Amino acid sequence: MKLTASKNLQTIRDGKHTYIYNSLFGNLLKATEEDVNLINFFKSGNTVEDAKRLYGTESEKIEELRKRMFLIEEGFDEREFLKKKITEGIEKNIDTGALVYKLQLLVTTNCNLACAYCFRNKVIDPLTKEHGKMNFQVARKAMDGFLDITRRNKKEEVYVKFLGGEPLLNWNLIENLVLYVDSLGVTKPKINYILCTNGVSMNDSVAKILKEYNFGISISLDGVGETQDKLRKRITGEGTFKEIDRSIDILNEYENRIVVNAVLTDANLYHLRELIDYLYEKGIEQLSINTLRYASLMNYRQTASAKEKVEQLIDARKYGKEKGIVVGGKWFRLYKKTNEVEYPSYCRRMGEMLSVEPSGDVYTCSGLPIKVGNVEDMNAVFKSDEYRKIALRVMGNIPLCYGCEIEGMCAGGCTGNAYVASGDVYNPDLTECEFRKEITRRLILMEDWEKAKNECIQI
Repeated sequence: MKLTASKNLQTIRDGKHTYIYNSLFGNLLKATEEDVNLINFFKSGNTVEDAKRLYGTESEKIEELRKRMFLIEEGFDEREFLKKKITEGIEKNIDTGALVYKLQLLVTTNCNLACAYCFRNKVIDPLTKEHGKMNFQVARKAMDGFLDITRRNKKEEVYVKFLGGEPLLNWNLIENLVLYVDSLGVTKPKINYILCTNGVSMNDSVAKILKEYNFGISISLDGVGETQDKLRKRITGEGTFKEIDRSIDILNEYENRIVVNAVLTDANLYHLRELIDYLYEKGIEQLSINTLRYASLMNYRQTASAKEKVEQLIDARKYGKEKGIVVGGKWFRLYKKTNEVEYPSYCRRMGEMLSVEPSGDVYTCSGLPIKVGNVEDMNAVFKSDEYRKIALRVMGNIPLCYGCEIEGMCAGGCTGNAYVASGDVYNPDLTECEFRKEITRRLILMEDWEKAKNECIQI
């Protein structure tokens, strides 16, 4: 039996070390000289016996490289193998709803801020044509349907996320829904609640209930002082830093779990250390930085080069580590997936999450304006062509990405961005290609100090 080196191997060197991974399956390896020699030997197609005779190599070493998909049998089709894995892991689970373990409730499209880069009010809301607040009847039907689906599929743990607009503008609904679920006596699956908020409407009463029900809280903060005030303003034009600083103090007083979410722009690119210092003072240990340029909407965000963004994010990651703060985002998950491709899409919203608008219409993401159903019949979602197409938007199914060095890690990027820009979910999001490749290379070369691969919790 002859073996050959995979055509999907990617090699990165820094003068001292060599790193190798498979662009479809990951399995990052800090390679020895023996590893490199063996892979080169098999590129022309040779047998294990040939390798053992010439190099005295033990079979275990060759078997390790085979398990990593660095060496494959001649004639073995990696894409067909990938297709089979997708069929077994995803396609067969679509009709039953077995992929779903997240519910996202857009409790209002209203907001008390006017952030220049908001994709909802400039891109998504005009397409979905949904405005206003969700009522309790819609929220209850969504929750009942979600619990029915996840119980039926024996999920041990699920996530329910509240967002907007600004979800605190419909706080009564959130509180009433949580109390309703509490009255059901749900013990399985375990429900993890998440609130995504700009924070300006926080008060003691809300913070107390958030703590009581162990909410994870994602609070939007792009910088300290004037940096924040330039980026996130009230509708009337005033800055918001002082209000958010007060809100964080309130949340901390009740010992709530906080992750700060920052949107990377030219305005805060060179001020990330200041933000990390502020979080250190506040005792916040997680900073998630969003780099996405949604459908080229925020033109002013595109001035900085991919290299500039990479340098500042690498610096923030290192500085955060010194301060005991985990700095991450989807850009860091690309690196994690070079080690092991644990899920085959860019994010876990495609097929794994149901997102409900105030009208009761169901989508897969608040940033992807493709309706897949309604809360009146949640199970009908899984029979829709739209849901199936979105759930199968995974690595190996995006032709324009074939051969990319991070095809399996990136999986075409943000589906919502790709769809709004091109009208086709099976097109890749091209806005960050250069950046994603470069940040992945740089993080791989820092593998030694990234052994723990710590990451912000996904909320």
